Amino acid sequence: HILASASRDKMIRLWDVHSGEPIYTFQCIGNVFTCAFNPLGEILAATDSGGNVYMLELIGFETKSIVITAAEGNLGLEARCPSCQHLHPVTHDQLGAELTCPISSCGLRLKINPFLVVDLPKEVTRSAQADHLRRKGEQLLNAWELAQAVDCFDQALDLLPDDLTLLDLKARTLLESGDIQGGLDIISYVRKKDLASKDYLGKLYGAVGFALGAIGGEAFEDALEYYQMASALVPGDWDVWYYQGLANYRMGYYEDALDCLQRAKEIDDNEETNSLIDSCYEEIEELNFDQSIIEERPTDVTHLQPSPTLQTADDLYKKGTQLFNSGDFEGALDCFEAVLKQQPENPEALLMHLSTLLRLERRQETIQAADQVLENRLASGKNLAIVYYLKGCAQISLRQFEQGLESLGQSLKLDDENVAAWTIRAQAYSELKDYQAALECYLRVRELEWSEETEAMIGMYYLNLNDTESAEATFKSLIEEGSTYPLSIFGYGLCLVMMDKPEQGCMWLRRFLDDPGDKYQELVPQAHQVVEKFS
Repeated sequence: HILASASRDKMIRLWDVHSGEPIYTFQCIGNVFTCAFNPLGEILAATDSGGNVYMLELIGFETKSIVITAAEGNLGLEARCPSCQHLHPVTHDQLGAELTCPISSCGLRLKINPFLVVDLPKEVTRSAQADHLRRKGEQLLNAWELAQAVDCFDQALDLLPDDLTLLDLKARTLLESGDIQGGLDIISYVRKKDLASKDYLGKLYGAVGFALGAIGGEAFEDALEYYQMASALVPGDWDVWYYQGLANYRMGYYEDALDCLQRAKEIDDNEETNSLIDSCYEEIEELNFDQSIIEERPTDVTHLQPSPTLQTADDLYKKGTQLFNSGDFEGALDCFEAVLKQQPENPEALLMHLSTLLRLERRQETIQAADQVLENRLASGKNLAIVYYLKGCAQISLRQFEQGLESLGQSLKLDDENVAAWTIRAQAYSELKDYQAALECYLRVRELEWSEETEAMIGMYYLNLNDTESAEATFKSLIEEGSTYPLSIFGYGLCLVMMDKPEQGCMWLRRFLDDPGDKYQELVPQAHQVVEKFS
């Protein structure tokens, strides 16, 4: 018996089932997503990501009976011949036996599995459906499609309303999207039904505090309240104590921050905690707080002796990085600019300064700052590649496509493995209607980091180039792998319509319209128009 496998390493392999050893390999042009034997086992068919079809005749391989599985039918046990497609009655005695298809024109040798395909209990089916929706929701969450992720978790909770994992995922997704009340509603539901442990609730309260802390401003006071609730429930959680300390620090409550951070340090003595502790002491010194607090400073940090009037560049850089990571870009910018006043050629601060300007959408300032770095030759190697990349992003955001492409080209000459640079470059070419160049960029992205979105974009560019065969192969491979990505479904439907298969195409376009996601709302009118035209 032999087994065939398809792989993204562009190889088709035949395996000896008994020994587990490969007995034949065949290299294709593109990544191979699917392969199948014909019913007689004499030919192996396969397709790759480039739309190529391979028909491999298996010469010299001995094929035995084709294995099929019986199932409960209307008239008892039944099994279907894969060659003639006739459905034949099977007795329990024939399970595990070999026989010949009774259709005279077929005569295929069959081996019936010793087990049956039976309907799963409803609770098992419900659990499997919920698990599928959970995994889909997690993929959308990782892709930052938060609204779609919440929809998936809601559908899963309709099946398993008290599943703590699903409730936790939904709550955290709502909090990530800024829906604080939505997260609190889930906590209230869990508490009302007494579903969870103190540890579970404590971590959720901590997540609420973190979400409020990301908003900043007056929300820090509310964040502190939830961190305190969390620390009471999970006193051994480093995250809760650290971020409670950070919130106190941001509010200027340095003594309270120190108390929280010392608790965090007891749990995990790491550089991040110690850095913020040191910053607290420095702030206390600068504000001339009670000297008795300073005297309690641990002796093991005597190596840190900051100036009473000026923070060191290293401290300012660390503080700026913390503010950047917490979403306070204005505060981070002040820190990085202070670093550059002390150390105008600090390479890390220069890059973070540029990144922060771009995050604040101060694009013209980003370009000017990048030009200063380039003119003064303040960056080299990969750092120089990042400067060109950030400059190109700012230019393309200002619709200066030609200049942006030139900057990104310089970046990629220095670092041709920057996925983000290739992606932004493709978008710029697309705006200029140069779909062939955009396609080549996405093909490079696929080589570096495969994803459903990248594959779907490749399919869309094939459509823009009227290469419907390559587009169909690309989308079909995604669909056959179980992709539910909206762009894959839209592209496959549009592709089938363009290939004079309107009925099938409209079916997929309707499926897209059922759940287009926030990211692809702009495609909804086009999908409606095509469906209405062929209805």
